[in-house]
Amino acid sequence: MSGFSNLCGTCEYWVGPRQPNSYASHVILASQSVNGKCMCPNAPWARADKLSNVTACNCYKKWAILK
Repeated sequence: MSGFSNLCGTCEYWVGPRQPNSYASHVILASQSVNGKCMCPNAPWARADKLSNVTACNCYKKWAILK
């Protein structure tokens, strides 16, 4: 998954099983549709299940570990 795709799996607020690649340019997931939770405090769906490959919302913030 690209580090700059604005998908939930690359967002700072998405909590799920992921890791950056060795260059911190991409996110490594077990599959392209891993389930996690949106932890954005301002989102109406906060703490809701979100798939990693869903296009991120207006709360998107690139995961800080990504370059």
